[in-house]
Amino acid sequence: MISFSKNSTKLDKMIASLSNISVEQAQEMQYGNTLRWICSILRISGSHAGKRDVMHILDGEKVDSATLQDYDLVRAAAFLRDDFTNMLDMDIRLNAKEIGKIYMRLTGAKAVEYRRSNQVIDGLHKLPPHSSKIPELMRNFELETLADAHYSVPFEGAVNTASMILGIWPFEKMSEIVAYAALSYELLRGGYPLPTLDIRRDEFMAFCGQIVVGDTRTFIKTLVENGCEECRMI
Repeated sequence: MISFSKNSTKLDKMIASLSNISVEQAQEMQYGNTLRWICSILRISGSHAGKRDVMHILDGEKVDSATLQDYDLVRAAAFLRDDFTNMLDMDIRLNAKEIGKIYMRLTGAKAVEYRRSNQVIDGLHKLPPHSSKIPELMRNFELETLADAHYSVPFEGAVNTASMILGIWPFEKMSEIVAYAALSYELLRGGYPLPTLDIRRDEFMAFCGQIVVGDTRTFIKTLVENGCEECRMI
């Protein structure tokens, strides 16, 4: 099985000590949350693979209904979860370089290359900024995410991070999944579980269209409703 931090970690021990449960139970909570998170990423990508399919893929088994893209994305998401653990240990704040690393992990790209095309993105209902402006916009992104004020209300800061990435749409592919991954990391860093969404790609893209125009209420409500069983971890 691909590791995604099911081993005993400082976070597992912290959860156990604060929740009056065993380290083993804390590990299982982390494992289940990560499994649902990977399923969310697949759903957002447009995949029809379910939770049981993801479990079989993680165990290295053949799933007839799964595509090569499904296998690649499950593997990438599992390793990204491990990346998050390392980033949390170092208390890393997201910047353009870290967003690039997330992009490379998810896509398998060997280097970061920003979007060159300028066309309407399905679901956003408007043109993203011209590609020539992306480097400057990513520098502005850093000014926000490296400031202490960004983290004063972790949940709001995480949604704002996703909103900024969606508004820039920095990459030719998977910008929406990169935004979701960045949101996920900042929620973890703020003490929340990984967000889990049981929604179709078209539903998620509709949320993206709302988020980029400043309407985050419905998305936040959906995040909370889908994550109610996870509850706040620390």
